[in-house]
Amino acid sequence: MRSDTVAKLLYDLRYRPTGFEPPVAGTTIVIDEAGMLNTADLHQLINHTDNFGWRLALVGDPRQLHAVGRGGMFDELCATGLTIELDQLHRFTHDWEAAATLRLRRGDASVLNTYADHKAIIAGTFDDHLAGVVNEWRWHQTMGTTLAITTTRNDDVRTINDAIQVDRLERGDLDTAPATLLSIGIGHPGDVITTRRNDRRLITSTGDSVRNRDHLTINAINPDGALVATSLNGDRTVTLPADYVAEHVHLGCAATEHGAQGETADASLTIITDATTNRGLYVGTTRGQSNNLILTVADDIAHAIERLTHVITNDRTDLPATVQRRHLLQDQKRLRPTRKPRCEIPDWFNGVFEEARADAHRLRRAAETRDAQREKESQLVDEARRLLPGATAAHAPFADAVRHSSYERHNAQKNVWPVEGDLRSAGRFGRRSARQRLEEVTEALALANEHHIRVSERAQPTKKRLDRLEQIVYSWEDQASTRQILDEWYNLDRQARVAEIRVEALDTWHRWASGSSLGEGERHLLATETTARIDPKIARLFELATPAPTIEAPRPATPAPAVDLRLP
Repeated sequence: MRSDTVAKLLYDLRYRPTGFEPPVAGTTIVIDEAGMLNTADLHQLINHTDNFGWRLALVGDPRQLHAVGRGGMFDELCATGLTIELDQLHRFTHDWEAAATLRLRRGDASVLNTYADHKAIIAGTFDDHLAGVVNEWRWHQTMGTTLAITTTRNDDVRTINDAIQVDRLERGDLDTAPATLLSIGIGHPGDVITTRRNDRRLITSTGDSVRNRDHLTINAINPDGALVATSLNGDRTVTLPADYVAEHVHLGCAATEHGAQGETADASLTIITDATTNRGLYVGTTRGQSNNLILTVADDIAHAIERLTHVITNDRTDLPATVQRRHLLQDQKRLRPTRKPRCEIPDWFNGVFEEARADAHRLRRAAETRDAQREKESQLVDEARRLLPGATAAHAPFADAVRHSSYERHNAQKNVWPVEGDLRSAGRFGRRSARQRLEEVTEALALANEHHIRVSERAQPTKKRLDRLEQIVYSWEDQASTRQILDEWYNLDRQARVAEIRVEALDTWHRWASGSSLGEGERHLLATETTARIDPKIARLFELATPAPTIEAPRPATPAPAVDLRLP
């Protein structure tokens, strides 16, 4: 989609610069990272949407960081309006981490034990973490992978960037001769930098303008202090003037959580400080696809978990006035009685539930991937079967020519053998004629070989295509029974359905324990899961919601009352 900043759209709508035409009625305006949209800008967007007849779609995560200014309305809209939510996580390589981030997202401190079990929490001094960050950044640069480094304070970001730059200077990775003053720090060719201001006058090689938080690598420094820089993926180059560099460019290896939100990398490192909140922790530890490490200044893992527990409970949420008003009204009138829980939900239940959901999602994805692969292979085989007769017919003349030339070559070879025998047995007077005859048949053999080679080369394209189609068709037919046996053995569809039923049963029990009433079908589901021999401790919970039916003893018959049939 054609995209721009919210600030630019609001500016154009207000001042109507030359050449600007507002989107027509019916246009869908999509706001990404809508949680960072401040309330004033959201108010203007809604007014413009009403005036122009647009459709406004807000996309984001209400549990991530809020706007720098007054905000919180996106969270309120998600809580009170109709939303469409993703039910599968696609970013993470490891299923355990996908499940863990959901628990971290809702502030479940018990998930820290899961991160600790997978060695994702590292305790140490700040200097220890700083050295580890430098080594990790250098390793990812060597491997050609990306690393997101996040923390909370700008001072810590500068310390990390400076440490990485010093290490690269000491190792000779940077050209020290040319240098220029950045808004924060000094830049050398080879340094990774980030821009901190939109400037539509600065155009890249692809026609885009320079935007806030563009990540670039310095290629060269001009004598006047201007930078020639290239994007990290190498797709565009731009020249940044010296005055822009001195005011709006600094080193960009590390960033604050606000700067990293929306970024996706191969791995991430998050340094926890006293200023870190649960939203900052959630953003930092969800940037990497394959590995996310939490670096905490602590004496040991137990101390680190204690500090992280405090971070998770530290939610500096910007609550709008509408939320405050609703909270006050609920506290004052108590309009809705609280539902009385039937029993206490164990601490370990949420972890088991999220792991079950992760298993169900993984098995369903595996089944869908297998089905897609089978469909793709089947289409390939059907196409090969359709093309096979034509390929056979196209190769037939060449095949006949190859067979004929092979036959001629064989006959020529047969003619050589007796002449060689005649030469060996010829006397002195017959050797000359025998040699002459041998030269003739040998030359005929050479011509037959050359002809066979030429014919074979001309037949090679059609033969190669025919062999490929036959390989596809016959290998598929040969392996069909094996694939069927494997599918029946693993039975991914059944495994996925069983896992999904388990998730449904766990969710049903949670609603029952929280005070909701269950229907007959839901009780039957819990009873079925209990008899399916799942985890014994879960089975005991299910038995609480599905007590054995009681049989009442028959009551003694009550004699019918006497009826007075006399007339009055």
